[in-house]
Parts: sequence; C-alpha cells; structure tokens
Amino acid sequence: MKKNIYLFYVANNPLWRYFPNSILALANPLLKAGFNPVLIDTALEGYKKIRLDDPLFVGLSTYTDENIAVALRVARDIRKEYPRLPIAWGGPHVIMMPEQTARHPLVDHACYGEGEISVVELAKSIAEGKDSFHDVPGIIWKDRSGKCIKNPPAPQVNMDELDVYPYHLLNEKTYKLKNGKIYYEASRGCPYGCKFCAYDHTKWRKRSPDKVIDDLAYIEERFSPEEIQIIDSNHFMDPAWAKKIWEGKIARNLKFRWEANIRFDILSKIDDDTLDVLARSNCYQLRLGAESGSQKVLDYLNKGITVEQITRGLERAVSHKIDPIVSFMMGYPAEADKEMNATADLVDLIRERFPSAQVNAIYQFQPFPNTKIFEEISKEYHIPQPESLDGWADYNIAKMRRSVFPWLSASQYRKTNVLNSILSYMWCSFKIRNMPDSQRKTILLFRFDPLWKAFLACDLFIRRTFVYLRWKRKVMFAPIEWYIWNFIREKIVRIY
Repeated sequence: MKKNIYLFYVANNPLWRYFPNSILALANPLLKAGFNPVLIDTALEGYKKIRLDDPLFVGLSTYTDENIAVALRVARDIRKEYPRLPIAWGGPHVIMMPEQTARHPLVDHACYGEGEISVVELAKSIAEGKDSFHDVPGIIWKDRSGKCIKNPPAPQVNMDELDVYPYHLLNEKTYKLKNGKIYYEASRGCPYGCKFCAYDHTKWRKRSPDKVIDDLAYIEERFSPEEIQIIDSNHFMDPAWAKKIWEGKIARNLKFRWEANIRFDILSKIDDDTLDVLARSNCYQLRLGAESGSQKVLDYLNKGITVEQITRGLERAVSHKIDPIVSFMMGYPAEADKEMNATADLVDLIRERFPSAQVNAIYQFQPFPNTKIFEEISKEYHIPQPESLDGWADYNIAKMRRSVFPWLSASQYRKTNVLNSILSYMWCSFKIRNMPDSQRKTILLFRFDPLWKAFLACDLFIRRTFVYLRWKRKVMFAPIEWYIWNFIREKIVRIY
C-alpha cells in the first residue's frame, strides 16, 4: 500500500521564516494511522528538485494572498508529472472560500475545517482505492461527473489527543530548531464576534495544563529553544488555566522565554498575581490587536474593547516588564478623517508613554468574504472579488487596490496607504536593526559590514526625513518614497 503523503506549505518567507504549522499539525495523525507524511516548504526548499516517491496523494496548505499562485504552480507541475495523483487543498483560504476552491480543476478534495480527522480518513479512502468519498468528513470532493459534493463537517478534535508536533520531520538547519524559536499550540478557537474576522464564534478548546507543561518540557529537553511562541488565537481565554501552565514552567525550571496573544479587555482586568507569574516564567512579549484608536470604530467592528482598556492593558504589561506588540487596522467604512487621526494619535501616545511597546503595523482593512462586515457593506457597495481560485493568485493583502475601497475618498485612500507603509517600514527596520549578528549574516545584503553600515545610515535618514514628514507633519502630497517602499516590501522583502 502506498503510504507517502506529500504536504506542501506555500506561505513562508526566507527572511522571516517560521514553522509550517498548518502541515505540521496534520503530520502526527497521519503517522499514527501508519502513513508517511513528507513536509515540503516551497519558499525554503526547491520543490522541483524533489522527486515524489510512490505518492498516495498531495496536500497544499494555502492562505488568502498571492501565495495561492505558488500553490497553483505546484499543483500544475504535479498534475503534469502525475496525472492521476489526487490533489487536496486546505488551510485558511479554503475555509473562507470552500466551494469556489473545490470547483477548480486542480483541486480534487477541499478540506474546509480542521484537518486532523479529515486528512486521515481521506488517506484511508484513497489507499483503499475508493472513488467515492461520502465517508470522509469535512471535505468537498468531485464525483466521476465532476460534480462537487460537500460532506458534513468533521468533528472538532480533542486537544489532549493531539501529540506535540513532530518537529523531527523538519530540516533542523533550515528552521534552526536547536537554540532557536519553536511554535506550540496550547488551545484553539475564538468565541468573540469581531465582524471583520472569518473565524469568529468558534468554540475555545484547550489542552490540559499538565499536557502543555509536559510538551514544553519535552521541547526544551529536545531542542533547548531560546524562545517558544504560543500560537493560540487567545491564550488567555481562561486566565486561571494559563496561570497554572506558567506556574508549572517555573516549578520545572524550564529556561526558554515565551510570547502569546491576548485581548486588551482581558489584559486590562487580569490580576497582578497572574501577571507576576507570567513575568517570572519569562514571558517577554504579548501580542495584541487594538485595531483602532477610535471608540466609534471599535464599536462598529464589534471588537469588544475600549480605548481606555488599550492604554490600561499597556500600563499593566509594561509595569510587569512584559513588552506589548500592538497592531492596528485602517480603512473601515465607518472611518472618517477624525477616526484615522485618532488611530495615529494613539500610536504616538503608545510610543511616548510606553517606549518598550512596539506598534508593528497599521494593516489595511480587508473586506474578505465569509465575514459579517462583508455581508453588511456588500449591500451598500459593490466590492469586486476574484470569481475563481486563479483570481486570488495576485491578491496581496499588503497592496491596497483602490477598487476594493469605494467608501474612501482619494485623500483618505492616500493617507491610509502612507500610514500603513510607514509603520510596516518602521517594524521591518526595527526587526533588522535588532537581529542577532548570527541571523543578520545569513542575509546576503547584510553579510558584509560595509553594506550593513550603509543600511544603518540610509535607515536613519529615512526615519528622520520621510517618516517625520509624512507621519508627524501629515504631509501626504506625492508620497513617492513610500510607493517605492511598497514595491520593495511586496516584491523583495514580502512582508505585510
């Protein structure tokens, strides 16, 4: 029986490389079921050089951006070389656009939910030679006539039944497993109702504290990581549960530092004893979504937080020597110049009052289908969206398309674009300037000291000239330098 299943991850970045968590999550269930998953990261490995040895099927994990072009390229190459090999698609884009994805000729199976159960059942059915997949939950598949059939959703997995990721399947040098950064999922889901999000109102589920502590101890013993990033959507949905985990880290004398996501309403209310535990357990960073500096916009988004909670949460984190990373968005239909200025003012306030806090971006609001906000504004505005999977191949969430934002005036559109560009540059500049030398010298442009010094001088000039002119003075006329930066970040650096 064929057992090799090739799982392709198409969304990595050679400069800011991270683990292919979406396919790592599928690997253990497949291993337990007797299959052999092979993980391929197209951004970090030359996939065309890889010969598929006796494959059972191929899986592609996709996000909603231009990486879909890579996935389509991989699928076309595979279909040409192996015409009868099944190709399955999954990931956030398929969850958002399942029916449209499934209709594409390069898609045989589309997994529209959590994949751990679906991928195993699909593998068993293909291995048994079936051409009917009614028994595989959570997929859309094509029958012999090409008709798409949507099966009932897969049941949600029990988090304690999921083993720690099989990190041994990754190339240790490619991902710097030893003494580097490891990613870990302790909980899953988000019950909140932010109406710009496609994944709201999902049940929050967690691993038991003892399971998490044992997994983290295994990771430290095996890899001695410098840090672990907890990738949960909201690690502090149950603060008492989180506190017990990090008390366990302290008790077992685990050395790594760590970071996680938290909401401002939770951070502003969490008790000092819990924050003290986080600090003593070497929590060095908390990631938060502020979204806007305007209460009117926060209420419009159903974010469930207040501007006061944002500043209060930052005070509480900083007072315990935990550095916050804060992100914003801009370009909402309910946002006039007054609201945009409130966001810029709040960013300035954060920089002045909380020097250790980092504002990593003012992201451009994206009206994705399958969100409440899209349903609302579609009644008033016609928002063009790709009509097929191919149409998403040039969709870049860092690149604002004027046609998608009919509610913005020309000046608002330009202002949003410039402020977004400035903060993305400032974040990129900060990350590069604070890179360890060992990491910096892996990047060809910064490997040699003269080039590194030239970058630092150029960066200082940009921050003191163009950032000051556009951000502080609010001069938005002909921002050519930021259009150049947008081209660089989209085509070269590839950050949002």
